[in-house]
Formats: sequence, structure tokens, C-alpha cells
Amino acid sequence: MYAVLSCKDFSLAERPPSRKKAKPSNVGRRASRDMRPLFQMEYYIDARDNPFSPYPTFKMVEHLNQGFWKWDEDVARIKEVVHSPRHKVITAHELRERCAKDAIGNANFIEFFILNKHLVPEEWRGKNIFFLGTLYVHIAEKGKYYVRYVHCDKYGNLTPQIMDTSSDVGENAYVFFYSL
Repeated sequence: MYAVLSCKDFSLAERPPSRKKAKPSNVGRRASRDMRPLFQMEYYIDARDNPFSPYPTFKMVEHLNQGFWKWDEDVARIKEVVHSPRHKVITAHELRERCAKDAIGNANFIEFFILNKHLVPEEWRGKNIFFLGTLYVHIAEKGKYYVRYVHCDKYGNLTPQIMDTSSDVGENAYVFFYSL
């Protein structure tokens, strides 16, 4: 994860002169208030790297290399997992198969959002967001695969979780997608 600070172009001549006389007590406040719109933080996610393993007993077996891209709220979205009346239970494995053609986020996105909680959209609150691009296996349980997801509570706090792919994703499940 990378953060880049960029400065907008501006000219001092474009700013209207201040009519207030600066007092020693509010000089710092005024300067910081003026500087706020000048700087804009840009965030980059390196989805090529191998992600963090949640526990020492888990080993990564599949990781979709999704390149290096700039974070943009308009590009990232979540999609609700719809349970059909015929299939009441949807496993994480079935969900991975359904989303195989789409640009699903990998586990590097989880780490990015945990480090940058202020970028978590409001719509995520109270939901489980699955990042299906990385698959893990437990060392002791051969043949049993796991995916990672985060639970976002009503305050926007993220709790990383791991789920067996043969388990039901539940009613409040969403998948993280992005489009370039």
C-alpha cells in the first residue's frame, strides 16, 4: 500500500487579500485552514504482492494477481449475494465460481482497508464483505480451502475473518468488485 501526497497548482495572486489583521494566537490556525484544500492524498494498492497470512497454520494456494492501481471510490463496489428460493444455502466455493469472470478483490484489499479505515464507504456498515481473489488451505486439513472476508460494524470498524469454502456465506454477504 502506498500513499502519495500531491499539491494542487495555485497562485498567490489568485487569493483575495485578507482584511483581518493576523493575531499571534490565530496565525497557525489560519495557515492550516488555508493549506487544507491544497493537498490531496492519493492511495495506491499493490495487489500483486503475496498478502498477509491470517494465521501461521494457513498457507496461500491461489492468489489473483491484479496489478497496481489507484484507489477510487467510483471504481470499487460491492454486490449483494442473492439467495434463490431453490438454493437456500450458498457456499463460498459456489460464490467464487459465480464471480470467476468478474474482477474480484484479493486479500491485499483487506489489508488496505484495515490500514485506511477512513476510506471504507458508508454502505459497507453492518455487512460481511468477501474478497474472493485469494484462497488459503489449512496445513493440517488438506483439501479444505478458506477465503477471507471482513465484517464492518455499524461504526465502520473492520474485523477480518476467515471462512471455510464449504460453509454458507449467510444472509448479509457481499462481494467486493472493482473495474478499471
